[in-house]
Amino acid sequence: WFYWAFCVEGAQGQTLTFHFDKKWLGYYGPGVRHDLYNWKWQNEEAAPAASDTFTYTFDKDESCVWFAHNMLYHPAHFDAFCKELGLEQLTLCKSERGRDVPYVRFGKGDEQIILTARHHACEATGTYVLEGVVRELLREPIPNTEVVVVPFVDYDGVVDGDQGKARAPFDHNRDYRFDETAIYATVRAIQKIAADKPLRYAFDF
Repeated sequence: WFYWAFCVEGAQGQTLTFHFDKKWLGYYGPGVRHDLYNWKWQNEEAAPAASDTFTYTFDKDESCVWFAHNMLYHPAHFDAFCKELGLEQLTLCKSERGRDVPYVRFGKGDEQIILTARHHACEATGTYVLEGVVRELLREPIPNTEVVVVPFVDYDGVVDGDQGKARAPFDHNRDYRFDETAIYATVRAIQKIAADKPLRYAFDF
């Protein structure tokens, strides 16, 4: 529902209007990008309500433009982020579709902080906030504390474009149950890490 994205090619110099069957547009219109990393909202001012249509004028050099409900964050973005900061990506577990789920650890200590994002794959803007928190924790380390970062809890959903919220029988966000074993491998892995040493804080973005 709010995890749509599409690319328009070959519309240089044209003005096109896009119509949706429902009001799938947020107050600032679509997110717009020309590469993998840099997004902006189409509108600088918020509209009074959600909308079912938007119009875009393509510059003469805009041969490929992406539009999306929100500013998407793909694993390749996290790869570049880790490379920039010198963070080694480890494998948390295998996903249900056999993919290696990435995570990182940094800092040393007897306590830990766990940071997670994308229990619902569609909620991509949380990963941008997670990046900012990681930068600050690297800049100002907390003494005697290890930081564990799981940027894509629903990794298959992120890669496949399956937004995942309210997935049957329940989604990753609802899989933390005290009386039963989690059905998702990433949730089980996070629970195991949380039990490894005293947990000072856990934040989900």
